[in-house]
Amino acid sequence: MAAAPSPELTRQRVDYINRPDGAVEAVLTISLPGGVTKRFSTIVTREEVEGVEGDIVGAELALLGPDAVGFSFGKLLKGVGKIAKSVATSKVFKLAATGLAMAAPLLGPIAPIALAASAGMGVASKLAGAASAAIKGATSVANALTASAASDAKRLTTTPEGAASLLAAANAKRLGAERIAAKVPTPKPKPRPRAAPRPAAPRPAAPQYAPRSEAALLASARAGRVKSNHATTVSDSQLLAAHRSGRVFWVQ
Repeated sequence: MAAAPSPELTRQRVDYINRPDGAVEAVLTISLPGGVTKRFSTIVTREEVEGVEGDIVGAELALLGPDAVGFSFGKLLKGVGKIAKSVATSKVFKLAATGLAMAAPLLGPIAPIALAASAGMGVASKLAGAASAAIKGATSVANALTASAASDAKRLTTTPEGAASLLAAANAKRLGAERIAAKVPTPKPKPRPRAAPRPAAPRPAAPQYAPRSEAALLASARAGRVKSNHATTVSDSQLLAAHRSGRVFWVQ
């Protein structure tokens, strides 16, 4: 029989990663004596969580029976979508229980500690499942899973004290994971970076025209290249006066 795990001999941490598709990844890190570290990870999809929720509702209705008094089905529908981390915790604890039991024969002198930790993880997995049911308001299912966890603790130990110690240690691991889950906010999707604005095309500089002499103006007028907006004849003096007042426009 495995002894109850000692909290001071094994330490565990659960990290949760919220994926963009709604899935939750739980990464469980277990530290054993001698610097030995074991990591286990699992992914719980949105569809899997919905399936667990449906199982909880079905199991609660089956346990209550047709003669349940004062029960509202709507109560079970509350909390939908809020148990993903609890489901992931239960799943990764169960995975760790199997993994530690398989790895124990290769761990030499710390094998008994690994086996004890395996027992604690198995019990903690059922307690996490009970927490999922409690979130849904499925009291009967939560009580049944808690009773099953207590039965496992008795089976894995030799004394009532040992069973109580194992159950307490497993519950402490489960509560520790829940506290971490409560502190991890769901990351908001990062906004896509905006494309850098294209630089505005430089405006062409205004053409610079060299001033024309009055002699050039008179020569252009005689050659027929200067037009007046009046139908009357323009004398040289009138043309020069217009030129000096800025009313003659040169076109290149």
